[in-house]
Amino acid sequence: MEKLFASVKNFLWNKHWAFTAILIGTSIGFISAVICVRFNLVILGFNIMFMASPLIVGFSEAVIARKKYGRSTGAVSALLIFIIINVYGWIFPKDPLTLNLFTLGGLALTIQAAVPILVNYLLLVVFVGTITYAIGIIGNLLARLAGKEISVPEQPESVDIPEMELLFSTVPLLQGKKLSSILE
Repeated sequence: MEKLFASVKNFLWNKHWAFTAILIGTSIGFISAVICVRFNLVILGFNIMFMASPLIVGFSEAVIARKKYGRSTGAVSALLIFIIINVYGWIFPKDPLTLNLFTLGGLALTIQAAVPILVNYLLLVVFVGTITYAIGIIGNLLARLAGKEISVPEQPESVDIPEMELLFSTVPLLQGKKLSSILE
């Protein structure tokens, strides 16, 4: 039990800047949401806190995490603040919030900040790939309906690539010496 407690304590200590970045980011997002509500920052009848606060949160958390923790924390606070402000907007509204383009845009920005590799893969590979594949099928169907032959090369062309010699070199940096003295 003592070993488990020491392990948990060590884990928490190693990640304390990550947790601090998330807490500060969430706090900044909450403050920005309160300012948006308090001063009624509205564009086209929609309070901008639903899109601006998650962006502010993600940016502030990322800056703190990179400087203090050394790497990204995955914009966890952006997801937290998005949930908080949507609960406020749907459950405690002065003007009821409906599911609309702005809410979906805020959700998309939050998810993109939290899991950018997955979202970019879905957008650029799956979505664009599916559209490209569908266009190819439609093009083949139209070609067949028009009575045109679809030509598919049987053998791909081979391309000769000339051999290249690459020279890699590194300059060893010695501690306590200036780069100019090493290069001389």
